[in-house]
Amino acid sequence: MSNNEILNQLNTMAPIDLYKANVAIQKRLNDPALLKRSKAQLQEGNIVQFFSGQCECMREGTIFELFQKYAGVEDHDTKERWKIPYYAIDLHHIKKGEKPTHAIQFKVGDKVLFKRQGVNGMIAKLNKKTATVLSFDGNEYLIPYRSLEKM
Repeated sequence: MSNNEILNQLNTMAPIDLYKANVAIQKRLNDPALLKRSKAQLQEGNIVQFFSGQCECMREGTIFELFQKYAGVEDHDTKERWKIPYYAIDLHHIKKGEKPTHAIQFKVGDKVLFKRQGVNGMIAKLNKKTATVLSFDGNEYLIPYRSLEKM
């Protein structure tokens, strides 16, 4: 059903009926069983289509983290990162993507390249989601593992 068709139907409803429908929809969208089933179909690295309330359109992005009710998704066009509710993801259009890079792929002393900024350096410390990298020009950076590449 298109947005216009939905809006046309909603425009004919009385305010009390709109409110009742809203309560029922919110209850269904936040049903723990529905959230669990949706989350079970997703994994980090998946390429998904999701509905953006900002532009009222479908967008494409890559899941970088799964939360209880949301997926962390990086928008392919804007590179912005969002927490997208599972119910806003089209579960019929999931593509396998690259698995994200994790700490276990690195060790202290590894020489790395920070892909986005072109910074070369050495890992000084491994944190939960980032590595502390000492650049060869003397600066220190906290860099997400997905942005690092071994040299």
